[in-house]
Amino acid sequence: MTQTDNTEEELTKLLTDEKNKFEWSSHVPWKQYKSVLVIGMGGGCDVFSAYAMKNILSSSFPSIKFFFGNCIGLRDLSKHKKLTECLYQVQVHSEISPNENYYTTTILEESLYKNPNSDSKEDDKERFFEGPYLLLVKHKKLNAKEDKLSTIEKVTAENTKGLLEAWSHLKVDLIISIDNGGDSLTGGIDYVEHVELGRDKQVKYALESQTNIDYLYVVMGPGCDGESEKSSLSKGLLDNIQSFLGYFMLTESLVSQLRSCAKFLPPQRTPNIIFDAYNKFQNQDKKTILLDDLIQIDRGVKPFIPLRWLISAWVFSKCKIFAKGTNS
Repeated sequence: MTQTDNTEEELTKLLTDEKNKFEWSSHVPWKQYKSVLVIGMGGGCDVFSAYAMKNILSSSFPSIKFFFGNCIGLRDLSKHKKLTECLYQVQVHSEISPNENYYTTTILEESLYKNPNSDSKEDDKERFFEGPYLLLVKHKKLNAKEDKLSTIEKVTAENTKGLLEAWSHLKVDLIISIDNGGDSLTGGIDYVEHVELGRDKQVKYALESQTNIDYLYVVMGPGCDGESEKSSLSKGLLDNIQSFLGYFMLTESLVSQLRSCAKFLPPQRTPNIIFDAYNKFQNQDKKTILLDDLIQIDRGVKPFIPLRWLISAWVFSKCKIFAKGTNS
């Protein structure tokens, strides 16, 4: 048996064994938390995953305040309220028009905005703004004249400082960060010459650099962004095996919410790719497709990804508090 065969066998067991399932109800000590922030790590449609996850968790744990937001790059933020150097509060609602992508805008986040006073009395002091929040991550691409190592260290330090200030301002004690696809593990295709400067990676480093706030880092629908080959994702998972807490299968409720948010976006956007894969899974009784079959992703490098991966999520954390079997 070759090394590749061993790796494939190890991964299959890791991602199918019931013992490796991550259970939100038992693996997270919810009684210890009062405020939880759920964020998209890489911008774009990651915010829809953060929003859906926030809704599901808040319905299960109603005594906890849940916030949500998205980590974004430099863009026009004049419409929104600045809270810290890198934290903004969305102030307007916008509708999504069919088949527009809205890259480098805040329209996707604005589509989730609801006036916090629209359904409550003006003197209701218990109301709080749950989101969306915008967390600015000032990443950049290097030019030939810049020293790669020193620039990466400088940018990472600046982004970490800005994110820590934002999280401190919100006074959260748990962060759940979500990356659709997994370029946080592989670097993806946007920053192939300096993957450490990718937005997802920068957020991951900021989370890992601090010990004041517990965090969970979730790769949702590994491979759905089309930025990484199956082999790269496999390597990324195994490289982070020490912090791997387990996997969970996406529920119909979560997938339905993703679809509701992204139904007017092109089919190549990550929530719609996940939705399409979930439909294939639902129809597998017709014997047209199996969980281990490979699906070609129609974007990026157009990789072939196992259906099982596209309808699941991988959970990581270096926080020791998330030992399996923790009672809530």
